[in-house]
Amino acid sequence: MLEKYTPFHEPHQQRRTVQGDTGALERGIIMLPPATWRALNRLSKAQQRTGSDIIGSLINLADKAQGGGR
Repeated sequence: MLEKYTPFHEPHQQRRTVQGDTGALERGIIMLPPATWRALNRLSKAQQRTGSDIIGSLINLADKAQGGGR
């Protein structure tokens, strides 16, 4: 389960965890290619949402697709 996502440009890293098969897994930096970041920025502007909101939604969608419960 995603607790907190910190954008890459924020000065202080925040703790964030993802619920895995064996429990909570701590995640550090989300690495995406530059073209993906550009697409994410365009999508966030079009939907008037933050990149963090969209990434959280994508994580939830992937978790549900894999049968995870929230």
